[in-house]
Amino acid sequence: MLTYSKSQTGRWHSETSTPCQDCSYAFELADGGAVVMVADGLGSCERSDLGSQGAVTAVVNVLKGMSATGTGEHALGIAQAYIKVAFAEAEAAVARIAESDGRPVEDYLTTLSVAYHNGRNLVWGHSGDGAVIAVTSFGTIRKLTEEDNGETSSIVYPLQAGPSHWSFGFDSQEEYAGVLAVTDGLLEALQPQLLRGSLYERLCAHIFQVGMSGDLHSGLTAADAVFSFDDTGCALFDLWSREIHRASPKSEGLLRDDLSVAMAVNPELMELVEQEYPEPDWLKLAVALNDDLAQLGASNAPGE
Repeated sequence: MLTYSKSQTGRWHSETSTPCQDCSYAFELADGGAVVMVADGLGSCERSDLGSQGAVTAVVNVLKGMSATGTGEHALGIAQAYIKVAFAEAEAAVARIAESDGRPVEDYLTTLSVAYHNGRNLVWGHSGDGAVIAVTSFGTIRKLTEEDNGETSSIVYPLQAGPSHWSFGFDSQEEYAGVLAVTDGLLEALQPQLLRGSLYERLCAHIFQVGMSGDLHSGLTAADAVFSFDDTGCALFDLWSREIHRASPKSEGLLRDDLSVAMAVNPELMELVEQEYPEPDWLKLAVALNDDLAQLGASNAPGE
């Protein structure tokens, strides 16, 4: 298994000298599996950077001792039980940090997404508006989680919303070549608004380094390109910026939030992936969306 993780302060936070509120981590286990995780401190919370760091540290402490060898449902069920314990410990750990600082836990709210890859199958846990995304050995890219935003995208249910807002799952049937966990800053690019809930598979594949199997060991670290900023924004997302159809490369539409990714891949299975990922017809999608908005405006217009 190969693992990679990185978090980077977004342009919004850099411009306001605000610390990165994201935290990410990925590591291999003694049994040959791997764990990935990301956490995103809520922007409205004063100490949420400490909340995300505390949650990730707690998960690492629990899962580094995990022993779930095997690929059957029993082994995956054990891994899921470990992840459930890790979520509970992460919530408690952040509460302890708040208590130690003499501040309310509401200052430390964070999301959390975790996945375990045993080399073929996946187990995951999730809270908030990040995502766990995987690629099968056939090249199918799947989002395994759903964002917990409540009734509007401005509402996020964090880890501290409790077990009723946590979701867990495993898949013992499909063979997965890789998995990545991302915070919402990166998910905005991987699931653009014009695709109406679908994944931008070409960009997901780019991050997985699908098609670079011959140089995967060194190619995986090319995920650093996700974080290659220049004066126009994030270079990797230049083609994505066409989706918003703005002339300026310095468009406000370019990603400005904190960015985090944590991934694990099985190189042997990644070599089996030979699928093409076509570029969406952004213009057609934009025209369709404009038509929908025009019809919505007409239907909401006051009667004469």
